[in-house]
Amino acid sequence: LLLLIFMLIPLQTGFCAVSDVDADSQNAVINAVKTAGPAVVNIDTISKADALVLSPFDFLFGNIEQPVQGQGSGFIIDGKNGYIVTNEHVVHNASQIAVTLTNKKTYEGKLIASDRQTDIALVKIDATNLPAAKLAPPGEPTIGAWAIAIGNPLGFRNTVTVGVISAT
Repeated sequence: LLLLIFMLIPLQTGFCAVSDVDADSQNAVINAVKTAGPAVVNIDTISKADALVLSPFDFLFGNIEQPVQGQGSGFIIDGKNGYIVTNEHVVHNASQIAVTLTNKKTYEGKLIASDRQTDIALVKIDATNLPAAKLAPPGEPTIGAWAIAIGNPLGFRNTVTVGVISAT
């Protein structure tokens, strides 16, 4: 019953009824997905286990390193040369990097550079003529401006969420 009340309150007061979203706002999100979506990639990794993680069997058999699988998203910034930006934590200590494009083609990725402090990494694949995301001009974004995030978590193509820039 409480859940039903919370569901009804926004509809009655007009806080977030879907019909209140104007067509221009919806079109901006749709256009962003059409424009930037093809440059969004899925990244699968295999890494060595963190040495601090011990299993109960380590006492009996010694510390046996087990590979750890990881996933994340990235986006192509240079379609001519196959450069992709992702988060450093996605590729941290990765021994294998596989990059899957929206057309389902998968490439072996090579870590070119990374920075743990800013959580940014650059990966390269051997491919050309790829769709690339157009980056915004330099400068801080405006607080309160719309932000549209397009990702590829767990291999789902172009998941989208919308928010606002809350701080810089």
